[in-house]
Amino acid sequence: MIQYSKCSSRILVCAWGVDQLFIYATSVAFEQASRKQDGTAMDSLYVSYQSVDAKEYPLISSLKEELFSGEQERFRWGLEVILQGMLQMQK
Repeated sequence: MIQYSKCSSRILVCAWGVDQLFIYATSVAFEQASRKQDGTAMDSLYVSYQSVDAKEYPLISSLKEELFSGEQERFRWGLEVILQGMLQMQK
């Protein structure tokens, strides 16, 4: 585990965890707003992922559909990942 200085690790985990939650929520809000605004940014990103070279980027190529799936479910999953990470860091 990371050794923290000056502050207790529990305080830092809480503070940095909340910061990560805000960053995550902000990035999801930005993504949603860009889709609703005109869709072009997300459309061009989607097209780029669809045309990725499978030999050069096999993992991205194999997951290209899943990378753009599950809006609400993916958001909740991301929150759960951050929260579970915070709990694990406090052990």
